[in-house]
Amino acid sequence: MSHHAENTIKVNLPAKQVWNILDDYASVEKFATTITSSPIINDIHRGLGAKRRCTFKDGSSLVEEII
Repeated sequence: MSHHAENTIKVNLPAKQVWNILDDYASVEKFATTITSSPIINDIHRGLGAKRRCTFKDGSSLVEEII
């Protein structure tokens, strides 16, 4: 089953700095406060095909893939 989620925020930082943070695909918990961990679960660590398991504070989790 596929789901789509989208969110928009404005930040007062240079684009390069924002992309450096977002490019660290295994560390979404650094800025997503409801996520406790997000390890990579395959051999692709960035870009198309990278997969991570996001575990939430309530113990639930989901797998995300860059497509």
